[in-house]
Amino acid sequence: MRIAKWDNLKFGLIYCVVMGHFIQIMKCDSGFLRGLQFFIYTFHMPAFLFISGLFSKRTVDGRRYDKILPYFFLYLFMKVLRFIVHFLIHGKAGGFRLLSESGVPWFALTLFLCYLLTIALSRFRFPYILAVSVILGVMAGYDSSLGDFLTGMRLFTFYPFFLAGYCVPLEVVERFTRKKAVRICSAAALAGALILSFVFERQLYARLGFLKGKASYETLNIGGAGGLYRGVYYVIAMFLIICVIAVTPSVQCVLSKWGGRTLQVFALHFSVLRVLVEGLHLKEWLRAVLPGYYGYLVPVMALLLTVALSAGVFEPFFKYVMYPGTPRSN
Repeated sequence: MRIAKWDNLKFGLIYCVVMGHFIQIMKCDSGFLRGLQFFIYTFHMPAFLFISGLFSKRTVDGRRYDKILPYFFLYLFMKVLRFIVHFLIHGKAGGFRLLSESGVPWFALTLFLCYLLTIALSRFRFPYILAVSVILGVMAGYDSSLGDFLTGMRLFTFYPFFLAGYCVPLEVVERFTRKKAVRICSAAALAGALILSFVFERQLYARLGFLKGKASYETLNIGGAGGLYRGVYYVIAMFLIICVIAVTPSVQCVLSKWGGRTLQVFALHFSVLRVLVEGLHLKEWLRAVLPGYYGYLVPVMALLLTVALSAGVFEPFFKYVMYPGTPRSN
């Protein structure tokens, strides 16, 4: 049975994903969009992993590999789709590395590996494993040899969020975040974080790469202090995740239906963006029509794209992609 609150939240988060990538691919020189992108990146992917961990308990405890393998199928689909789109736009084949990934498909592979890791570690006490995962996540940034193979750096960086979700009972999160005082404080905290992202967008945007979690501290030019920064990041990201959960409405609405189809949006959106921006030259067209203002349309266009890709017409196809030959119901 689907729960409206979590589907509403997933729609909001996938909208953030689409908007963040829209800003990235449009390359708009706008302080407003840079600040917005930094704010989004502080919590959106950690939140997706935390929520995945929250709802992973039956799959992990039951060792349901049949529910885990579909994420790898989704990863393969995204890799092939990106290869085809690149060829259609540029007339030549792009690189293809089966188990190395730095682009958008990284999340599907990382999620697949998070499930496998958690099953493998299930014989140990999870509070202890969670502490170890945080330490390894902090220390991983010092290892410049960790790269894109099996999303190595990102797996170390973001696994603590998935594991935290697995360790915390769902009812504890729901009970805490439905408190009125928590909801009010969360709304104020998110508003404050967004304002700070706009006010200090120049300084913060320079550190956007740090939030992506795929580069070493040396590459990011933060050296020895990188571990401290990542430790602080873990605290801030978890705080913002709780805030976002708290302010998400529980009412059943159209967002709830769309929120149940986030994987198809995730799988398709960046390829569609590439077709629009690189193939159909959307940015040049908007710049000619609305010079100086087109960047402010990005959040609106991202919302329209998110809604369009959430359409039920794509659902049967993605059920086949993730569960080939096996009819599945909602």
